[in-house]
Amino acid sequence: MDVVLSKNATKQFNRLPKTEQSKIRKKLIILKEDPYSGKQLSGNLNGLFSFKTWPFRIIYEINKKKKRVEVSKIAHRQGAYRN
Repeated sequence: MDVVLSKNATKQFNRLPKTEQSKIRKKLIILKEDPYSGKQLSGNLNGLFSFKTWPFRIIYEINKKKKRVEVSKIAHRQGAYRN
């Protein structure tokens, strides 16, 4: 599957230090190979998944029709699950 970052996720990614960007890039490769390796979320985030890369979370959705992982948010764990 392809991995696509939303405008918001791209902005969040670009603001991170280079060391954190490198860690997140590695995690995105894992998501490309196995999109179901993250944790499925519930409640108001139902249908989304979360993938941990300490201390950040990658929030994403799996689009089966387009065969891609759509990353909507890359945020610090403390605020990752807030809308």
